[in-house]
Order: sequence, then structure tokens, then C-alpha cells
Amino acid sequence: MNCVKKLLAVELILLLVAASAFIGENFPYGKPQICVDGEVYTMVDSPVSALPAGSEDIGTLQGVRHHTASPPREDMYGANLDAKYAGCPLYRCGEDIYLYDYAGFYIPFVK
Repeated sequence: MNCVKKLLAVELILLLVAASAFIGENFPYGKPQICVDGEVYTMVDSPVSALPAGSEDIGTLQGVRHHTASPPREDMYGANLDAKYAGCPLYRCGEDIYLYDYAGFYIPFVK
């Protein structure tokens, strides 16, 4: 009887692991995004070492939500970013937003 209970427990665990893997693969987290002035910007390309000419400081990233498929809903908040970016300066150049990383580069976001 104990052997049957152990086998059922193992099967249940295997089913839970398989279901978690399926959900993780089929419902991935969204891309890193930032909301500024009611518009959602999505991270693109590689970080750049300098801001483009004419960039203006627009404030700081107020906070981030982790591991979500939903875009950020509040201005100056991000989604699917590391917590380390909360408080980092944001810059605008034309239609693009740049998030400063304390490693010394800027991460571009576009509409």
C-alpha cells in the first residue's frame, strides 16, 4: 500500500512539473516596457553608450512590475524590468525613450 501511495505522489509531482513547463512556454512574460505620458514604450536593440544629441531629462522611473504579460499602466513605471532600474533617470529624444543604467549606458525604448 505504501508503494502505491509513493507512486501516486511521484506521478502527481511529474504532472505538476509538466503543467508548469507548458504554461511557462505558452504564456511567456511580456517584453520590457515603460509608460511615459500615457504611451507604452518597448525595449529594443542593444544599449547605447551615449544619448543622442538633443535628448532631454524627463524624470526617473518610479517603479517596476516583474514577470507580467500586462504593460505598465502608470506613467513613469515599467514592466518586466529588473528592480535595479527603479529610480534611474529617463530621457526623451524625439519619439524614443532612454533609460539610464548605472553601468554607464542607456537602454532604448520605442513606441
